[in-house]
Amino acid sequence: MIDELGRVREFRGGVPAPTAEAEQAARAALTRAIAHPGPRAGRRARVTPGRTRTTRRRVWLLPATVTAAVAVAIVALVLADVLGSGSPGPSPAAAAVFKRLAAVASTQPSNVPGPGQYLYVDSQQANLSEAPEVGCTMLVPERRQIWIGADGSGRLLENTREASFPTAADRAACARAHLLGQAAPGTSDMWFAPDCLSIGPTNLQALPTDPAALRALLDARKIEGGPPGPAEDFVQIGDLLRETDASPALRAAIYKVAATIPGVAVLGPARDHAGRLGIGLAYDGSGARSELIFDPRTSALLGELDTSPSGALSGWAVYLQSRIVNGLPHQPPAPLRPACVNYSGRAVQERDGSTLMIGR
Repeated sequence: MIDELGRVREFRGGVPAPTAEAEQAARAALTRAIAHPGPRAGRRARVTPGRTRTTRRRVWLLPATVTAAVAVAIVALVLADVLGSGSPGPSPAAAAVFKRLAAVASTQPSNVPGPGQYLYVDSQQANLSEAPEVGCTMLVPERRQIWIGADGSGRLLENTREASFPTAADRAACARAHLLGQAAPGTSDMWFAPDCLSIGPTNLQALPTDPAALRALLDARKIEGGPPGPAEDFVQIGDLLRETDASPALRAAIYKVAATIPGVAVLGPARDHAGRLGIGLAYDGSGARSELIFDPRTSALLGELDTSPSGALSGWAVYLQSRIVNGLPHQPPAPLRPACVNYSGRAVQERDGSTLMIGR
């Protein structure tokens, strides 16, 4: 790797084109980044072999839509109650917003799928993909649809769209390294046998709904790994709320734990990347900002925004639908049994329509 970096530095010192080795390394790095994007997106859609799922009861979700006028009124009422009460700083204000969200969450319907049912989440996102060896950076948007069954089976359909570039220099660097083709639109369609998928970072049904006990697990990084500190705490709050089947009691506990994280700021009324109005809360660390936007009416996570220390947008996500469905949209391209062992039973639908069975 050191030799490759040396060759890249020499290229930037005057060689008009990257070496074949550097170009190959950059293409591989960018391909990996597109297939496995940054920390936030990478923590979604867990694929966990050998996961044993429990039977869950049938539940229903209420519509989460709200008109702009009603949303403005709700946000105004919440902020008037929180910020107008003489709170000395952003941390008490953030705690008050999270506690209000906890109260709302406890009254919402469950989204835990029962036997034969699936948690369906329709989202859109964009994440940075980088090949630093040649200075190539691009923002790759995609639509993501996932069906996660109570038995750990399901489908993950991702439609990648045309990439954008932070600057003209980034586009030029990607073009010089012949990497623009890696950013072309495409489709990834993966089907999973039972026990191949996990809803959320862990078995959420086993987590305590007592906020103190949940906070202890978060502090010890027993829910998922990660470095210590409030920045990672804030990230993991998002991990527990997106594409998960957290029960109303657990969601309420998650918000109560979020209320104890120091350094979180209330941004006030904020719009997600789809233009929907909610309440924004953010954590600033090392100059970068992570923002979560919530619907005050339902407590649902509407979207996320990440900005770099320079203030440039480095990623976003919006969660357009999250509901229980009674089946997959159509039959898988091949049988998805037996249950997943070392990823057996996973079907990958190639772009040409062929089906590759992994682990058979």
